[in-house]
Amino acid sequence: MVTKSNDVNFLHNKEVKIGYRIVKIKVSSANFNKNHMCEEYGQYIERTSTMDLQDSLNVRDEVNTFIHELLHAIVTDIGETRKGAALDDEERFVLTQANALTAMLFDNKWLVQYLYDRVM
Repeated sequence: MVTKSNDVNFLHNKEVKIGYRIVKIKVSSANFNKNHMCEEYGQYIERTSTMDLQDSLNVRDEVNTFIHELLHAIVTDIGETRKGAALDDEERFVLTQANALTAMLFDNKWLVQYLYDRVM
């Protein structure tokens, strides 16, 4: 059975394997330095295989941001970053896919349990 954690920083210091990379997850307060997550809820840093997520988000924003940053890491891993192309191309793809997946999971909660039961 899937259990929920009441810990706001549940993801902090967790790691997720994506392809050959181990991505470290860091949860930080919204009090960021200039040019560091000023308007974003998260970011994936390829060079350090690190994902920064803002804490104290509502559940839907946290899940959406986590999925969004996971998709950035996946797109990087499979070589679809289109280096040299407009960043908007990757961001638009990741944004639409993360939003669709998040909506699907929240609208069909049984699906999360189904996936958990099948994978675990």
